[in-house]
Amino acid sequence: MANPPLTSPRLRFEALSRHHAPLVFALFNDPAFIRYVGDRGIRTVEDAVAQIEGPLARQQRPYATKYAVYDGDKPIGLCGLMQRDYLPAPDLGYSFLAEARGRGLAREAARWVLYNCALATVYAMVNQHNQPSRALLEDMGFAVTPVGKIQIPFIDTLLYVKKTGSV
Repeated sequence: MANPPLTSPRLRFEALSRHHAPLVFALFNDPAFIRYVGDRGIRTVEDAVAQIEGPLARQQRPYATKYAVYDGDKPIGLCGLMQRDYLPAPDLGYSFLAEARGRGLAREAARWVLYNCALATVYAMVNQHNQPSRALLEDMGFAVTPVGKIQIPFIDTLLYVKKTGSV
């Protein structure tokens, strides 16, 4: 990923670091996150630091990175690309605090990430019951991949794909 300006019309982005552990702690313990993504066992801010420096860091590649997303000076979510061993291209991920949902901020952040990544193919995984995320992905031109085309290790999860084009 090139070094894009780290702003969109309403948002500011910072590369995810241990400094963002309180945000990761809040997001990973949000009831909607646990319902749709799962309980990652983040019980303390120190656990969040370990998550940032462990599993989240291992998924990064030169073209895949994660951002803390800010509305003004308030951290409101995460958005970025992750490279998973079982996918042939990075996947888009995002999670926002409850007070930031329903305002189009996740869409704006996701569009910013996709605009700046310059990849031919991007995937996204979503719990089949998470209608808001499914609607966001479909609005951005993602389509569900055919069952069995790529096996993902999660139940109740749909795999979406987007080929380059207008974001």
